[in-house]
Amino acid sequence: MQKFKLIFLLAIFFVMNCTTVLHATPPSDWKRLQNEASWIQYGFRLGVNISLDSKYSETDHLDKLLSAEFGAFSRFGKIVYGEIGFGYMFHKGTYMTAHVTSGGYERIESRYLQIPMKAVAYLPVSQKIAFLPNLGVIYQPLVHVTKNDSGYNKSSITNHSFVLHAGLGLKIHFVTIDFAYRKNLTPFFKDRKSLKPSFMTIMIGFQF
Repeated sequence: MQKFKLIFLLAIFFVMNCTTVLHATPPSDWKRLQNEASWIQYGFRLGVNISLDSKYSETDHLDKLLSAEFGAFSRFGKIVYGEIGFGYMFHKGTYMTAHVTSGGYERIESRYLQIPMKAVAYLPVSQKIAFLPNLGVIYQPLVHVTKNDSGYNKSSITNHSFVLHAGLGLKIHFVTIDFAYRKNLTPFFKDRKSLKPSFMTIMIGFQF
């Protein structure tokens, strides 16, 4: 719980600083800098996902999750950009379930492809610094689940997930830092009553 509080406080601090800097920039400069921005942007990024849930169903619990992702993106537009990308993500966690017969828990990894589709606003502070609030949906097809005795496989886990993404990014020269909240629109399991997981995501990348 403490790590979630720390992430929340860091995100609030980040947003407050963004607001302060943007208010200090005259509207005339915003317009000029936005007009000078390229109509196409692209890059790549990697990040970690921190689960906000520890119980996926009445009988399935999650502990010690390691989740990371990486991918590339391109966006087109002016002031507000349409972005599409392609990436790869894995979740590796200790799952405790009533279905396993020995030990009560297993270390299981699930792997997904990612196709994010977002709207990204470009809010420049200077020629080298800009804020990038973004909102969209990520399509995540399941591609692999490691062998296990808990009954977690492509028959029990949702194969095609859709995830709501809301984030705020900071671009400094060609380096980007992003904080995002993600909420699955589909349940984790498809063969039982299941939670729709949520995550905090922290990413670093390069944009050109």
